[in-house]
Amino acid sequence: MPPKPPHINIPNPSRHLPSSPLKPQTVTSSTIQNSSISSSTSTENYPNGPICVLNPNLYLYSEPTLKELYDFSVIINVAEELTNYSQLLPNSIDYYFIPWSHNSHLFNDFQYLTSIIDKSLKANKKILIHCQCGVSRSASLIIAYYMKFYNLNYNDAYNRLKEIVPQISPNLNLIYELIEWGDFLNS
Repeated sequence: MPPKPPHINIPNPSRHLPSSPLKPQTVTSSTIQNSSISSSTSTENYPNGPICVLNPNLYLYSEPTLKELYDFSVIINVAEELTNYSQLLPNSIDYYFIPWSHNSHLFNDFQYLTSIIDKSLKANKKILIHCQCGVSRSASLIIAYYMKFYNLNYNDAYNRLKEIVPQISPNLNLIYELIEWGDFLNS
């Protein structure tokens, strides 16, 4: 297994569900504004919940609720602005918090994360990959997986995912990262 990149927050294996209710967070006008943006985007992009992008166990989604996470064995959250649920989930769920922004350099994480996905799929685990809106960062990780394990170039991997989830739209920075990943895979 490749070494873990230093900026990935892998949860403590001895985590437990909290014994008392969570403390309420301070709500500001920006919290409300950001919350309503992500909620409306989640509903617009995924009105029926997570979408299976590789049968039977690989799913793409926007920002999930804590309750929705319990449906999966492996969760990869690739959004720095979202809650890290690692301390709130049981040990039976493998949770990875990868704090990517829309301008992060993803190439260095692709090898590690695509290996986690592949290993989990081979173990017949149900996997959720998500970011805030489910269209750019999380989609880029799935495209990187398709490129590596199906030997596809960027365009073919993108088109394969776009047929399943028409709303995906990696930004230009992420597209360049995926092209760099493709060059690496072909070298």
